[in-house]
Amino acid sequence: MLTRRALLAGLGAAVLPLPAKQARWRSGSADRLTIFEKAEQFGFDYYEPAAAAVAALSDQAFADFARRVSKSRIECECFNSFIRALVVVGPAVDRDALTAYVNSALDRCHALGGTIVVWGAAGSRNVPEGFPRERAWQQMVAFLRMAAPLAESRDIVIAIEPLRKQKSNIINTGAEAFRLVREVSHPGRGARRSADSGDGARCHRASAFYRSGRSRVAEGSGGRSGVRAVLRQG
Repeated sequence: MLTRRALLAGLGAAVLPLPAKQARWRSGSADRLTIFEKAEQFGFDYYEPAAAAVAALSDQAFADFARRVSKSRIECECFNSFIRALVVVGPAVDRDALTAYVNSALDRCHALGGTIVVWGAAGSRNVPEGFPRERAWQQMVAFLRMAAPLAESRDIVIAIEPLRKQKSNIINTGAEAFRLVREVSHPGRGARRSADSGDGARCHRASAFYRSGRSRVAEGSGGRSGVRAVLRQG
């Protein structure tokens, strides 16, 4: 018999002191439709799929999953792992491929009822050795200035997730995430503004996660750190 503990282990999730039970899937887990059904059976309140995994589904597999979601009481409001296969930083960035992927992924997230897509995948934004960090930062700004209006047109918020230094070599603090939000939202002004955490904590764009109670802190070697700064165009 599949227990709740086994289900959580299969999803790669940690038991967190949150008001709502949560179910999340990661690449390599058991069949996604089966996991979704079990999450509903065990009384989870919402399901957090990986946007990259949703984008990689065949048309038929996605249609099957979308039908299952539409008939379920569980919501798919938030998606993690926005980008996995492509890179945003470095000499091999393919802007056209990124734009096409973002449009496709956001279409599917929107179809499933998503309102928040989290960008935290280290592999897509880690700065290659020897690559100028300031250029890498500007590449992230350019990417988000492209992606933000595409997300907003679908009523989706892009969230920037700080990661622990053991996993990522850039955007490791809430202050860095808020700085990136400000530079994307206010072209030409963000670089001159303070990036201290006190300033960032007052940023209204963080309110979505504070209200929902889904901020997370890192635990152990595989955890994640900080709040997710929410990015919205304008």
